[in-house]
Amino acid sequence: MRSALRWVRLQAFTSRVRCTKGKGDEMANERVLLSSERNDWRTPPELFEAIQVRWNIEFDLDAACSAENKLCEHGYTIEEDSLSQDWAGRVWCNPPYGRGLGKWIEKAYEESRKPHCRSVHMLINARTDTKWWHSYVTKASMVVFLKGRVKFLHGDSGEPMNSSTAPSCIVVFDSESRDYHTMFYHWDWREHGVEYMRQRKANLDRWRRFLSGVG
Repeated sequence: MRSALRWVRLQAFTSRVRCTKGKGDEMANERVLLSSERNDWRTPPELFEAIQVRWNIEFDLDAACSAENKLCEHGYTIEEDSLSQDWAGRVWCNPPYGRGLGKWIEKAYEESRKPHCRSVHMLINARTDTKWWHSYVTKASMVVFLKGRVKFLHGDSGEPMNSSTAPSCIVVFDSESRDYHTMFYHWDWREHGVEYMRQRKANLDRWRRFLSGVG
């Protein structure tokens, strides 16, 4: 009986090994995404471009970047300690997704209330169960939940990683509308991405010109 039981356990173990064979890279990616080994995932360029087109905005500052993955003309690297700097103009921030994420969201909220900052757009996990969500995200002018999981890029190589293990959202702290209630939306940014938003903007511009009697 004991020999038979050992044989069954051995077969089960062998089956698990066989199932995972050939998936080493995928498993490694998944372990890193689930752990806190690193938190400097790059923003997918197609998502960043879609955000700028959707909001008709060109960001001035990348508040959390490296020299290799800076998305704006100006940016703060880890060596420059963004949390101790002033954030000016239109700010983009894909912050480190570690335990200190709440400090970044608090910083974005506080900076958006200062005269030198016009707005802050943040790409974060939609963690509605956290203290920072209820303390600061609920004070944002807009929260846009992204359909599907974002596929971030590796911080060093820029290669696509596995999809994020949590849903993502864009949180907008806007100094011009900070006294209004938070608006919540959802956005299928892959289907209604860059070309869709450009066409929509062109249609709106034509409609405005028609209403004003121009063109």
